[in-house]
Amino acid sequence: MPVQHKRKLELMMTRDEAASFLAALAKGLESGSLAVGQSGLDIQGFKSLSVSFKSHPDGLYAKIKCKFPKPEGPCACPACTDPQVQGEGAPAAVCVKSGGKYGSLKKRMKSQFKSIMESLAQGVLPGLELVEAFAADGERMCAFPGKGDEFYPVYLEKNAAFLAAVQAGDVAAARLLAGELDQLKHDCHDRYK
Repeated sequence: MPVQHKRKLELMMTRDEAASFLAALAKGLESGSLAVGQSGLDIQGFKSLSVSFKSHPDGLYAKIKCKFPKPEGPCACPACTDPQVQGEGAPAAVCVKSGGKYGSLKKRMKSQFKSIMESLAQGVLPGLELVEAFAADGERMCAFPGKGDEFYPVYLEKNAAFLAAVQAGDVAAARLLAGELDQLKHDCHDRYK
């Protein structure tokens, strides 16, 4: 069973109950467990704890959110669990965990690629640091299963070739490969978005 990194408790209470709840919260912080009526919330080892109250016609709506640190060590992505990826001579895989959330990764890549395409449209090579970051993010993206797996091998090949073209200072090849990456992106998004 996966470890929960977030726990939440929502309940309605009167203003008098809210005062008692806050006193119980203080005791719960000392003991590591929060008991509220019939409900309980284990808060031992929390990273952040937030409590909010909203006025409601029936009293107060209380929401308690508790976040916990993510465990150290490998996650369950293919880069961390696949023995072929881990084996000697296997290509270096990128851990999904190291790249953050998929949505954040995709937003960052969209911004990077826009800057890259603007530079190339002006006939100028984009900055190497930007292209290296984009290439690394592309590798991270391809470690997420079920998001376009059949496109990944071709994408990784074009991604590496694009980085090599920029490193070699070849504007024409970089423009051609960026166009191919853009087409792959559209083909994948047409199918998966």
